[in-house]
Amino acid sequence: MTNVTATVRYCDLKEFALSYREVHGHLSILVCVFGSIANILNICVLTTKEMRWPTNFILTGLAIADLLVMLEYIPFASHVYLSPKSRMSADHFTYTWAVYTIFHALFAQVLHFISCCLTVILAIWRYIAITHPQNNKLWYIVSNIRSTVISIVLTYLICPLMCVPLYLSLNVIKRIRVMDDKNMLVNPKFQRNFTGVLHNGTVYTAELSGDFINVSFWVYSVVIKLRPRSEEEIF
Repeated sequence: MTNVTATVRYCDLKEFALSYREVHGHLSILVCVFGSIANILNICVLTTKEMRWPTNFILTGLAIADLLVMLEYIPFASHVYLSPKSRMSADHFTYTWAVYTIFHALFAQVLHFISCCLTVILAIWRYIAITHPQNNKLWYIVSNIRSTVISIVLTYLICPLMCVPLYLSLNVIKRIRVMDDKNMLVNPKFQRNFTGVLHNGTVYTAELSGDFINVSFWVYSVVIKLRPRSEEEIF
């Protein structure tokens, strides 16, 4: 009886990830520029006198959140992706950039949460308008501009407060790394055979740490991600 050895090949996306990384910065900036222009046009149209309707106010709130995310992502993508060699430089890991990385992560996450909540509110507003057109109390809520604006403002205020555990979990961590004479980080695998001059240098990274990691996990996975999506499916 002969043993047959089957060769199993798994899908390896490492090469694709490395090749796509080189164009991701340019594509993302392009998307952000056109997306910002589109959101600005949406805001201009939806805020005209003829378009001042509760659902359009919610769409305006969504457009503002998306616009802020795209505008903030442009400098981040420019720094991280447009100069690949700089990612191995000590100048890429300064304290200032570590602080900005934390700001980028939290800013984008909070606005994404706001967008999800506004989408849920929009779905609820439309659901009430379609299924309960004869209910005067409910119809007054969804057709009243003041109550809609209050809902939008509260969303912009409450969502950042619910993300407090995330704020407390991300911290700037100081590390000592081996560098060459040009302040380029040297991989530990190549340090033994490295022929140049090596020295220790200080780098700063943004990492999850502290006592609120578990709490932030549940806030991120359940409150920010799972619950708004489930409510969108319901309505």
